[in-house]
Amino acid sequence: MNRHNIFFAEKDDCWFIRLVGEIRYPAGNELQTLTSRLHNARNIRHIVVDLNQTTYIDSTNLGLLARLAQSLIKLRGNRLTLLSQNDDINVFLNSMGFSHVAVIIHNACTRIQELEQMPDIPIPEKEQVSTLLEAHQTLMDLDKRNQSRFRDVVEALKHKAHG
Repeated sequence: MNRHNIFFAEKDDCWFIRLVGEIRYPAGNELQTLTSRLHNARNIRHIVVDLNQTTYIDSTNLGLLARLAQSLIKLRGNRLTLLSQNDDINVFLNSMGFSHVAVIIHNACTRIQELEQMPDIPIPEKEQVSTLLEAHQTLMDLDKRNQSRFRDVVEALKHKAHG
């Protein structure tokens, strides 16, 4: 059963992404795909991610969001904008150090009607392990407090990837 939905729209120089429901890996391949697309989408200068309808987001998807934010800063010099009125999600964002790479807006109204649901993107298991590893390494790099939180996860994923 699909308990998540990821919606996307592009308008002028901005991408709008809405994450709805429980966002658990592998329901993040869409975020990984967008990070890859950003390198070739030279007209995109801003990315807004609406988390107002997100009920849960796991660490892998937080890492993928962080990587998207880092790519936007590196390629365009702009920070990602995160919209979230959910206190539980905001605790995750703050504890992971998202304020280093994103502007977090807690009281925004979003009325973007042109969003279309993104299709699920299947990926092979080997690539899933690589994505999990890279996402958690990104979180460890984002804030030094995350190093102790994810050290064991990263080591286990490295073992799985190379073992």
